[in-house]
Amino acid sequence: MSSEITITGSLRVSNGALVNNYPLPQQSVDMTEGRYSAGVQEIGTSEEAISFNAELTAPGWGYFRNLDATNYVEIGLYKGATFYPLLKLKPGEWQIVRLATTTDVYAKADTAAVDLEHYVLDD
Repeated sequence: MSSEITITGSLRVSNGALVNNYPLPQQSVDMTEGRYSAGVQEIGTSEEAISFNAELTAPGWGYFRNLDATNYVEIGLYKGATFYPLLKLKPGEWQIVRLATTTDVYAKADTAAVDLEHYVLDD
């Protein structure tokens, strides 16, 4: 099978004289295994691994949403003793990304714990 995953979207901005609508091309991508991980995890103010389903062996496309109304959360990698944030989700924001690593993905809340929703598909 092929093209089991389809991603669509657009980017619009309206800020004073800056007005633009940028339609994004639809992407259809392959998914090797029919596995996924989904859930909501409370993320504290110290970096912690996002808990994916144990059967998810090769994370691919992922959706992350900050369910908090006040605080932001950062998502990234933890190597050695250092957290490297790659994404920042302000309150209510979400992001769809293709994960490029089979290592653990970490998150860290700003001022207080936040609930982070995730939906990650096997590559």
